[in-house]
Amino acid sequence: MVTQYKEWLTATYSPPDIEALRIDAAGYPAWTEIERYVAQLLAQQQLASLSHADQVNLLYLIARNWDIGSLIGWLSPTPGSPLSNVGDLAVTDFLRLATTVVTLKHPALTDAKYQFAAACRKFSALTKELETVLHAFCQDPDAYTRSQAEQSLRALGYVGPLSAVTEEGQ
Repeated sequence: MVTQYKEWLTATYSPPDIEALRIDAAGYPAWTEIERYVAQLLAQQQLASLSHADQVNLLYLIARNWDIGSLIGWLSPTPGSPLSNVGDLAVTDFLRLATTVVTLKHPALTDAKYQFAAACRKFSALTKELETVLHAFCQDPDAYTRSQAEQSLRALGYVGPLSAVTEEGQ
C-alpha cells in the first residue's frame, strides 16, 4: 500500500513538492482501502506481529493520514474516545507504535509523531510508559510535536517542569 501511495504521489506531484510535503494526501483515492486493511489488522489483533519494517510502513501511512485523522483519531483528543477511528486500537499496540515512531528521524514521519502525542490526551491516567513516550516526544526537533506532547502531559496531570524536558532535547 505504501508503494501504491508513493506511485500516486510521483504521478501527481513534482519531486520538490513531495520532498517538501506540499501535497494533498487526503486526495489519495485509496484511503478507504487502507482504512479497511488497518481495520482488519486491528480486528485480528495483528499489530503486535508486524515486523519493524511493516510498523514503519504503517506509521508512514498514519503520517500521511494526518488531515483525515482516521487511522489515529487525534483530531478530537477527548479522554476515553477511540484511539483509532477505523477499529479498536489496543493501548499496548498504540504504545508500541508510539515507542517506535518516537525513535524515527525521517521528516515524512513527523506527522505521525504529533498525532500520537496529541492522541495521548485520550487516556484517563498518566502511566509510566505513557509518560516515558511523551517525554521522548518532548525531545523531538519538531516544535508542533513537542507542543502536542507537552499539552498531553499537562492534560494527564503531569506536574514537572516542561521547559526542562524540552530544553534537554535542544
